[in-house]
Amino acid sequence: MLTETEGGVRVSCVRLCDLAGCERARRTRNTGARMAESRAINSSLHVLERCLHTLRRRGRCVPYRESKLTRLLGAGLSGAKGEAVSMVVTLNPAPKYAQETKHVLQLAAVAKDIHSDSLEQSLRPLLINAT
Repeated sequence: MLTETEGGVRVSCVRLCDLAGCERARRTRNTGARMAESRAINSSLHVLERCLHTLRRRGRCVPYRESKLTRLLGAGLSGAKGEAVSMVVTLNPAPKYAQETKHVLQLAAVAKDIHSDSLEQSLRPLLINAT
């Protein structure tokens, strides 16, 4: 998206990823193409989880290249170019999904704890000018 401002043109990008379908294969009884899709989603979520934990620990080697999802979200996760990532979590309140709900909430908590130095530095001039 391009937006004209007094200082020039601002370029922004929005990426939306629907990660529905990360349930346990045994419970969904998916087969064929749906099973392959579920397997790919779960694999991408596992790599995303490893990236988030690495960023939280401020590790140097973040495995962005190990899945298409993390390649797509890499700049936002790292805060490069002033990009950011927001996570929307949808839960199933049924007791039989309690373990998956707990895992998703723990992952969201890890994502919330990540603070990108480069993102904070890129926002600092905006915050100073706003006051």
